[in-house]
Amino acid sequence: MSFTGRLLLIALICVVAYIVVKYATEPPSFNVYGHYRAANLSKQLSKETKFIGKETCQTCHEQEYNDLCSTEPSSAHRDLQCGACHGLGVARPKEGVILSHGCKIPPDVTKQCMYCHEMLPSKPKDMPQITLKGENAHFPGMTCTICHTNTHKPAYYK
Repeated sequence: MSFTGRLLLIALICVVAYIVVKYATEPPSFNVYGHYRAANLSKQLSKETKFIGKETCQTCHEQEYNDLCSTEPSSAHRDLQCGACHGLGVARPKEGVILSHGCKIPPDVTKQCMYCHEMLPSKPKDMPQITLKGENAHFPGMTCTICHTNTHKPAYYK
C-alpha cells in the first residue's frame, strides 16, 4: 500500500471513530432546538424562581438601601429596583439561595448611566438627560462617578 493510501486509511479510521464516539455519547435530545440538549429545557423550567427585589438586597446593603429608598427629593433613584443597574437577582424560595448576585456595576459606568440618561426626545422633560457628543457635551471623556460619587443619591457631588 502506498503512503497516500495509508494516510487516507488513517483519516477514514479517525472519521469513523469520531462518528461512533459522537453517536454513543450524544444525548438523543441534543440538537432538537439548536446546539444544546432539549431535555434540559424542561429541567430548567421546573425550577421555581422568583425576582428577589430590593428588599432582599437590604439585608446586606442597608446603607445603599436607605440611600436609594429615601423619600428625600435628592434621592433620584428612589423608585428603581436594584436590578435596574446591578442586574437581576434570582432566588429559589425553597432554599433561599441567590443564584445570580449581580451586584457589580460594569467598569464603564458611564455606559450604564446612559441607558437611562441619554438625551432622547421621547423621555420626560423632567428626567435628567445628557449628551456626551457635540458642543453641548456633558464633561466629555469623564466617567459619571468622578462627580457623582454616590450613584444612589446622584445629586451629591464631590
